Amino acid sequence: MKFIHYNGQATMVADGVAGAVIEYAAVLGSNGRTDTIGVPTFDEDG
Repeated sequence: MKFIHYNGQATMVADGVAGAVIEYAAVLGSNGRTDTIGVPTFDEDG
């Protein structure tokens, strides 16, 4: 599990989800683009 930090909050996600978000953000950034996405998350209870 990894955490994605955004807007002052940390959200726990699966490793693959975190990797995909980082890769997508890099592609968007290198092309001067933005997007909004939804990701599956976990809380303290699973």
